[in-house]
Amino acid sequence: MHFKEQLKAKQQLINARLTELLDSSNIPKVIYEPMKYSVDAGGKRIRPILTMVITEALGGNVKDAIDFGCAIEFIHTYSLIHDDLPAMDNDDYRRENQQITEFLVMLLLYLQEMLC
Repeated sequence: MHFKEQLKAKQQLINARLTELLDSSNIPKVIYEPMKYSVDAGGKRIRPILTMVITEALGGNVKDAIDFGCAIEFIHTYSLIHDDLPAMDNDDYRRENQQITEFLVMLLLYLQEMLC
């Protein structure tokens, strides 16, 4: 199998597992949808792929490394969202996709109202 085919196969495996992890959680729909939107926004999935490749190179079980790699990808996605917040870069788009920052601000205001 060529490198590009291997990369694509690993990306598909990671994307499927990211979806499984999100779908199996008990996250309220109002929070789940923007999380899913952000995770599905695309990307090369280099961090989880590196986790898998390094695990394999060190003789470990790649299946054991997938969830760890997905956790790193979730943290990376969080960092992108955080970076686009108004107090930071205040970007409305990433990879030509609308960001969820307006939704997050509205959600935070809503939660604040509920708590007060």
